Amino acid sequence: KQWYQRRVAITAGDSEFKGSVFIEFVEQADADKMVATKELKFTPESDNLLIMSRNDYFKSKNQNVKQEKNVKREAQMGGTEVKHEVPEHVEYEKGKILKISELEGIETSREDMKTLFEGHGVSWVTFNKGDPEAYIRFEGSAQEALEKVRVDEKFILSGKESSPVVLDGTEEEEYWKKSAYEKAEFFNKKNRKRKFDGARGGRGRGRGGRGKRYRRD
Repeated sequence: KQWYQRRVAITAGDSEFKGSVFIEFVEQADADKMVATKELKFTPESDNLLIMSRNDYFKSKNQNVKQEKNVKREAQMGGTEVKHEVPEHVEYEKGKILKISELEGIETSREDMKTLFEGHGVSWVTFNKGDPEAYIRFEGSAQEALEKVRVDEKFILSGKESSPVVLDGTEEEEYWKKSAYEKAEFFNKKNRKRKFDGARGGRGRGRGGRGKRYRRD
């Protein structure tokens, strides 16, 4: 029996699913006809589906897994560098980022912000002393966290009142893209350092091997 599969993107609301589907045919001829199909779309706007037999699919998948393992193994041994790429389309949950502006002249810190929102699911704070604005990422809704720390409908940070906003639209998308880029750069820098340290360690062991030892009788 033959199967066909295609990695497709199915959008439902704000979430996106990517995966493969398998269909079993009763007649071999019908399966062969499906595999031979060159132009088949999930929707009129989507790209052509990739169709192959079940055996070919698993062969391809196993080969990709082996290649990834080989690349990682070489990187650990100081060979090929594993480079983390920033995806073209960054997926994220909306409404999790709070932006606090007009921080010039305010003596505050990341610790102050974490303390203010303690117990409200802070997962990351982007801020350095002297920055004019800060971004706080929450595990849940940023708006709900903001409402819980308001005092008399005012937002007070380090003794100063400000007007934070929850990011949305293009500004929210740009935040997540920048975050993905910085994350990729962090891991790439870490990999380069590991590779450099591995090379230095190898040279060091080589130098030690040139020395001779003599036993005193």
